Amino acid sequence: MSDSRIQQCIDRPSTDGRRGRVWPGLVAVLLIAGTAALQAADEASLIAPEHRLVPETPAWRELGERFQRRGDVVADFEEQRHFPFRAEPVVLRGEVRVSAQRGLSLHYTAPQERTVIIDADGMLLREATGGNSAPPDPRANLANAALLHVLNLDFSALVAGYELYGRIDGETWSLGLVPRDPAVRRAIGNILVSGAGESVRRIELRRSARQHIDIAIDAPRATPAFTGEEAARFFR
Repeated sequence: MSDSRIQQCIDRPSTDGRRGRVWPGLVAVLLIAGTAALQAADEASLIAPEHRLVPETPAWRELGERFQRRGDVVADFEEQRHFPFRAEPVVLRGEVRVSAQRGLSLHYTAPQERTVIIDADGMLLREATGGNSAPPDPRANLANAALLHVLNLDFSALVAGYELYGRIDGETWSLGLVPRDPAVRRAIGNILVSGAGESVRRIELRRSARQHIDIAIDAPRATPAFTGEEAARFFR
């Protein structure tokens, strides 16, 4: 497959569900386990009846409240997009900004500059030139809404569209999200998340062992509030 074709698969939203198409901004973190078999085993061990998550459980309730008290944050991230037709993943880098009021902003800095904004109004793609566009596929909005709710650990919003599984051990925790809608499940697969305290450090949107989108998030940097200039540049 030519480099131009690969770039189309990176940049263009999927409209037909064919393999190799991914939506910009659908990010996930790969738990570096070494092999696809080990990754699948980790997924199977988490998404099991004994790990069904009850948000009202004291430990999960307390963790959710910690996220609610957290202010705006910024963190660097590295995203890896794995395709069945490419031996090595496509790597993207950037900054993620999370605000309880404004939503989520993914500012990609390499290999191309663009910003993906996810908020209560849906998903918006902003090019470096300043042009804005919305993804034509509504499934992109569904998955990105889940991402927004995960980064804010908003259980009340997540339970409407996903079956929740989780493990928590002191400050470390992991989540497994299984889409309730079979069409969404076929399109994006399960979402695996891990974190420490009130920060998400890893997410994986796993359609299959050979097709998944991964991101590793650095330790977040707390910020008092985004300035007007930052809000205008990175949010809607």
